[in-house]
Amino acid sequence: MDVDQVLAALDVEALRATLLATSAATSTTDEVQTVQRLADALALAADHELEPQMRDVLRVVKSLSRLVTTCVAATAAGGAVLAALDDKLLPMLRVLRTVVMRSSDREEDEKQLRKWLPFVLTACSFVNGAELPGADLMKSVVLADEVLDEAVALAKAGDRPSLMAKYVAQVVALCSQDVAKSEWVAIASVHKRILWHVVQQVSFPHLGGDLLGRLLALTFPLVDELTDATQLIGARLLRHIIANVTPTELRWYSDILLEVLHTAIVTRKADTLGVLLDCLVESLDKLSPPGEVKHYDRFTPRLLSDTSLCSDVAVRVVFVRHVRALVVLQGAPHSLNVIRYLQPLLKVLLAGFESVNVAFLVTTLETLQATVLAAWPRIAPHTERILVGVLRAVAFCELFDEGAEFTPSPKGKEQILGLCEDVLDQLYQVNAGNSIVSDMLKVVSSQTPKLAPNEKINGNGAPKRKDKYEERWKRPYEIVATVLDKKAEESSSSTLDLAQVLDSYPTAPATPDSFEPKDVIAFKTLSLCLETWQPVVSEWKCGQVQSVDAPGASIKLSTWTLEANGNSVDFCETPNGEQLDVQTNEISEVRILSGPSYRPLGQTAPYPNPDEQEN
Repeated sequence: MDVDQVLAALDVEALRATLLATSAATSTTDEVQTVQRLADALALAADHELEPQMRDVLRVVKSLSRLVTTCVAATAAGGAVLAALDDKLLPMLRVLRTVVMRSSDREEDEKQLRKWLPFVLTACSFVNGAELPGADLMKSVVLADEVLDEAVALAKAGDRPSLMAKYVAQVVALCSQDVAKSEWVAIASVHKRILWHVVQQVSFPHLGGDLLGRLLALTFPLVDELTDATQLIGARLLRHIIANVTPTELRWYSDILLEVLHTAIVTRKADTLGVLLDCLVESLDKLSPPGEVKHYDRFTPRLLSDTSLCSDVAVRVVFVRHVRALVVLQGAPHSLNVIRYLQPLLKVLLAGFESVNVAFLVTTLETLQATVLAAWPRIAPHTERILVGVLRAVAFCELFDEGAEFTPSPKGKEQILGLCEDVLDQLYQVNAGNSIVSDMLKVVSSQTPKLAPNEKINGNGAPKRKDKYEERWKRPYEIVATVLDKKAEESSSSTLDLAQVLDSYPTAPATPDSFEPKDVIAFKTLSLCLETWQPVVSEWKCGQVQSVDAPGASIKLSTWTLEANGNSVDFCETPNGEQLDVQTNEISEVRILSGPSYRPLGQTAPYPNPDEQEN
């Protein structure tokens, strides 16, 4: 039969009704046989015979492509027999392959191809991307792959990802065409899986522009869904989209994107949560210009709280791993925000050393290492707490019986001890100017041979790992000194003398609980230079605590003068009695000079105030 006769005999609506019927014997019906005859006629027709019929042929191609997607979607939702589906799809796919091959001979232009080729690509994507049970045995899957290969040659795309990138906007529209929201988010629905199958093949810069808004509109309902199977597909889609668009494009949707993620991360399925937190970290990185922490301030406390309250170890590993990513993003040269959250951050991390799960300990140590690097100006007061946590990890590796269920493998033990070495090495370098802490770390090193960062070889005489102890403390920024009122030489000498004398006074953590009214303290503050975006450590200042605002994490001080006088310091109230409020998270170092909290080094009993001595 000629092509025009077969086209006249083909009733697409009757074919649709036949194929969507539940009977498994539809391959023998007249409508299906007519489709097979059309494929044969198209293959045998001469070019001059086919040319006048191409408009009608392409109309039928688009109708058959839609019918292929409908059959696959109905089978996925209803669980029809795959052998019957194969019989239904093969004649239609043969028509599509024949038209693609004949179009290659005719060398159609790009404008003409865009009118019908996306329909063919969508149909083939539904066949080989639906991942139906037993699909690897279906002949139609092989035929769909052949059609895609022919389409690559027709469009001169080079490979399938390039082909999909070329027509991705049209294919995305066809994947979601005439699909209700309830069907779109349903577990059995194949449409969302096909969208993921298509989009994951396309990379930057083809997902931006107008397509970005359409993709997000299709993805957000999936992420909002409480069903894990649906939410996981939506999360993977969102992660791929965020990674392949520019920050400028993403900022147009920043508010709704962060709101969707804020709601979605309540899930406690480890795989889904990991992908969603990947989306969150990537979004915060792209949506936050350097030095801007507004979005981080919204999510950092949330993640720390969720980590602290989580009891599932697998989920907690996911949380801690992404907390590490946030610490790195907020680290140098903009470390002030990490320092703000240092107290709760260390509380969460140090609690992790109570675990006997190797993956959790490794993740905790890696995050702790990143925290020390990012917040080094404020790490010194926390050295003892961190050291206790590290020693707990060492004890986990060294003290438990080999036969215990939770005993780490040799590889896991080596990994944990290596990270413990790294953290101890960092602590030693952070406290290089504090002889008391350095001596303590040396004692620990001598008593724990596997944690000896200051020796050429470890306690067993074995050489350390290559390149492990070359200078790794590469601070990404330097301390910028403030301008002094006196001459440089005099100021430098005076500052050095004052620092040496203040070493004999007790220190304290910079928290509201460490201070009481009437305490006289010497302190340094850490602030951010708005010109260089570098942290600036001030000179030593002095003041008397007037009041402590614990909820606001601040103290009110009256300003005092501070001068070195031989082996001691002189401090007295300034005549003007100026008062200032100081945020405790801005204090980088503190010494207690006098007052209720003053205790001499090496003593536990309170030291009497100078006023009490006179009495």
